[in-house]
Amino acid sequence: MMQLVIMVGKDNRLNGLGEPLTCGNKILRLTMQNPERNITEEIAVLWTKAQPTVSAYITSIVHSFQDSDDILQQVAVSIIKNFDNYDRDRSFVAWAIGIAKNEILMYRRKNAQKVVFPPETIQIISDAYEKQSLNLDETRRALEVCITKLKGRSRKILRMRYFSELSVSRIADKLGATQASVYTSFHRIRMALRDCINRQLSSREDV
Repeated sequence: MMQLVIMVGKDNRLNGLGEPLTCGNKILRLTMQNPERNITEEIAVLWTKAQPTVSAYITSIVHSFQDSDDILQQVAVSIIKNFDNYDRDRSFVAWAIGIAKNEILMYRRKNAQKVVFPPETIQIISDAYEKQSLNLDETRRALEVCITKLKGRSRKILRMRYFSELSVSRIADKLGATQASVYTSFHRIRMALRDCINRQLSSREDV
């Protein structure tokens, strides 16, 4: 299945969409299909997406490569053990960072000389990473809402491209259109999604 990719800027805004859908410098991947998965598969998918951010968070505090890797592995173990406590309405990355923070604090108590930051600073860094993850989740939810608002030909084209993985030439053949007109449609769809997502994010900021 082809993935619809959005790259989110530092301000959590989209200022342009490309092929694949891109903007800014943070990658967010979505699929247009959500098959039911068992718990093991769900953990694997969530952890695969969260691990780079959690790893970056840990290494920003614990500079020893071996120690930071050990902490990361312990976080993974803790996530598996405590997954029943995970609230799916909450950002998984933020939840994982909270677990990582606790692991770091335990590590600090045993290896104070290896961690230069006091607990207060560790908390500030944790908050920053959690906020970043929430911004990405908000953009993902906004995209999902905006995709549902696409109607008719626009939705059909998007599904053919990102769900059925058809080439532009194949889509043109199916629609009885030229490739140029399909590219024009893609551009309009991307601009519509960009504007819709920004409106969604703005409305949430105003609440």
